[in-house]
Amino acid sequence: MTANPPGLNRNAATYSVIASSGLNAPGADFHGAVNIHIGPELANPLPSNHRNFDLGSVEAPYGRLPENVLGREGVLTALTQYNAPDQPRIQVLSGMGGVGKTTVALIAAERAKKAGVDVFWIQGGSAATVAAGLRHVALLAGAPVEHVALAWERGGRPAADLTWLHLASLDRPWLLVFDDADDLDTLSCPGAALADATGWVRPPAGKSRGVLITTRDGNERSWGSRITQFHRLEVLELDIAGHVLQELAPKAGNVDSARALAHRLGCLPLALHLAGNYLAAAQHDPLAEAQTFTEYIDALGDSPLLLDEATEGIHGDLRGVEERARRTISGTWELSLLLLEQQGMPHARDLLQLLSCFSSTAPLPSSLLDPATITALRMWPTEPSLRTIKRAFDGLQRFGLLKVDMHSAEPSYQIHRLVAEASFASLLAGPRKLQELWHSAADLIVAASARLGPPNDPTAWSSWQCLIPHWLVLMWRLPRPEVAVEDRLIVTFIWSVDAVSYLHFRGDYATAYELAEKSLEALSQLRESSGQEQNWAWAALLT
Repeated sequence: MTANPPGLNRNAATYSVIASSGLNAPGADFHGAVNIHIGPELANPLPSNHRNFDLGSVEAPYGRLPENVLGREGVLTALTQYNAPDQPRIQVLSGMGGVGKTTVALIAAERAKKAGVDVFWIQGGSAATVAAGLRHVALLAGAPVEHVALAWERGGRPAADLTWLHLASLDRPWLLVFDDADDLDTLSCPGAALADATGWVRPPAGKSRGVLITTRDGNERSWGSRITQFHRLEVLELDIAGHVLQELAPKAGNVDSARALAHRLGCLPLALHLAGNYLAAAQHDPLAEAQTFTEYIDALGDSPLLLDEATEGIHGDLRGVEERARRTISGTWELSLLLLEQQGMPHARDLLQLLSCFSSTAPLPSSLLDPATITALRMWPTEPSLRTIKRAFDGLQRFGLLKVDMHSAEPSYQIHRLVAEASFASLLAGPRKLQELWHSAADLIVAASARLGPPNDPTAWSSWQCLIPHWLVLMWRLPRPEVAVEDRLIVTFIWSVDAVSYLHFRGDYATAYELAEKSLEALSQLRESSGQEQNWAWAALLT
């Protein structure tokens, strides 16, 4: 197809902007290029920055799609059901990094394309890529090149108005996707707010088949209630996650071992694909650390960083650093933390690392994470305000790094186990920070234990039980001190005795023995390294 601005002689073009239609996928028929001819009457008056438009690609990266995508039919159906002509809504697909938002969007885009819909795919990672992509969309939708040049010279809402004017009048169905729009500011523009529907992103209009956003930011308040429909993407169900692994690496083991690895990976799609691709390649590599699902579980240990080995040795990937980081365990959540810092939440990273000192597989009860107690911890260079800590909690929740369960007997938080393990692994390179964070985590659990009833009081047992998994992990992770043992560490051991006592009173002797053994082993090592042989606390605890 060829678009020509009104009043221009297509045979008298001095130069042209030639762009792909944005509709081509591997194996599909190719549409014609769009030739936008600029006549001599426009060539000279326009400044040089208008002669060479910065056109962002609007091609969807269909090649990223795996052969089969499992477990997402529900959300795909929901995405299409909500595109009702009488109440058009922007579809916002949110979820933590690595949960598969881009994959779902690509499936929706591919299905739309096969149905004859024009697909415009915009990279939402920065304001520049959004503006460049929509400039391309405006031209493809038939906006005269001189109008585009003038609108983008003014910037902001005039450029957005021009784009949507021509999208609304487009004579064929279209789908607009903004992918990886984690910073919602990139989707607005000066003089507009997302909820106003006057910025870059607006509800579907004309013959649109939808406007779809993928983002890690799950804050629905930014969008208001009139123009959007929210869909939160979660990890896969265990059976489906196991099936994904078997499809990727069919020779790596049976159904049960695949399910076991899927459970170990928290059923996170990114982790499943990294592990599956690694094991598929390992069948031809005698030096691979693991060739079966069971061996992979053993090789992972307590650190998920082995997963990133599946990305090594890949050539021809010239995407930006941020784009490549999204495909790795070590990088994908780092992007979320960096964005939270840019948004004025510098405490979010340390807060996540603090929480990662506890068990990664058990909920964190709200009694353990009292914000007032957290603000008073010694780990902060300067004591933060209560509002600052609450904002850090809110930021981690918005980006899916921390989930809240309000339906249990006691409200609790949960970190995906790979997020917690990757966060804790980052501490191992800095022993001094690890020590301070461990002590701060110990201070939290001591404060929470002190607020409970006596360990022999059955009415307090449910609250004690919520803390036991975290007591076990803390004792196991106790770092060797670089300086003399502090009194607060001795207090931690004293309170661990109360935790053991609770387990004894309740009749859980096996766990009581496990916690007592971990505590005494750690205590003995500390006594030997500290040289504090005469301290009364050592004698009291060891007896």
